[in-house]
Amino acid sequence: MLTEGKYEEKKLLILLAERSEYAIQLIFDHHRNRIFKPAMQYVKFPAIAEGIVQDVFLKIWFQRTNLPGINSLEGWIYTLSRNLILNHLKKLSHEWNARRKWAEQKIHFEETAL
Repeated sequence: MLTEGKYEEKKLLILLAERSEYAIQLIFDHHRNRIFKPAMQYVKFPAIAEGIVQDVFLKIWFQRTNLPGINSLEGWIYTLSRNLILNHLKKLSHEWNARRKWAEQKIHFEETAL
């Protein structure tokens, strides 16, 4: 669905809603780096950034029947990507706090055991 090099979003979304693998491949090719680059800026690890890209495209696939009704796929993908990146950072923060508390408790336990 590329006409004269132009990405025709609405037609692609209709094909996607009809389970077109061709459509998801075109969307992936068009948007992958737009998701990966900001993910890398925040998470710093290629494997984690790739996981975020995969999560975005899984959500696109699972929401494909609703997508023809959206105004901007790019905006929808941007919002979804941002939310997944923020969720990952929140998870890391929670894990870091849990590890810090565990380390503090371990030190306290070792001090009282002496």
